[in-house]
Amino acid sequence: MGASGSSGQEAIANAEMNAAILTARAGARDPSAIPSICCVSATLQYPAGLEGSDAGLASVLESLEFCLKLRGSEACVLEDLLKAINLVHIRRDLVQSGQKIIPSLAAEQDKTVMEKWLPELKAGVLNAQQSLEACKYVRGLLDEWWEQPASTVVDWVTMDGQNVAAWHNHVKQLLAFYDRGAS
Repeated sequence: MGASGSSGQEAIANAEMNAAILTARAGARDPSAIPSICCVSATLQYPAGLEGSDAGLASVLESLEFCLKLRGSEACVLEDLLKAINLVHIRRDLVQSGQKIIPSLAAEQDKTVMEKWLPELKAGVLNAQQSLEACKYVRGLLDEWWEQPASTVVDWVTMDGQNVAAWHNHVKQLLAFYDRGAS
């Protein structure tokens, strides 16, 4: 016998008729179908002993695309609640420890930058400035040598029968020729 006092076949027919009405109301987005869905959920959790009603109700819920999570025992609920509370505490502890660790790591990184990297960088800049000054000095010497008559410095050196002064004049003529051609 079903919960309403009817026989098995009548209870199944009643359940199917109620399921059809419930399906129509829920499909039409009727808010009054919600209490009925809660009743269906209660029926699924505490079956009245009808063999076919569970499958019928499950098919109704499936056609509604309604997902019911069957309630577990109180111990399971308490265990799930304890897990959720522990996760909240763990997240809070991580946030608090992160708020303490991040500034200390940043301070440590700043200390490394100030004590190690900054002096190395300053020394590198100083070395680069000294090298630049040395390059400017050498360039000045080369410009000075280039402008003076090289024949007085090394007049005994000849190449292809010409000394440095002859080559210097030849280079000047070529430079003048190319300067006129580029203009």
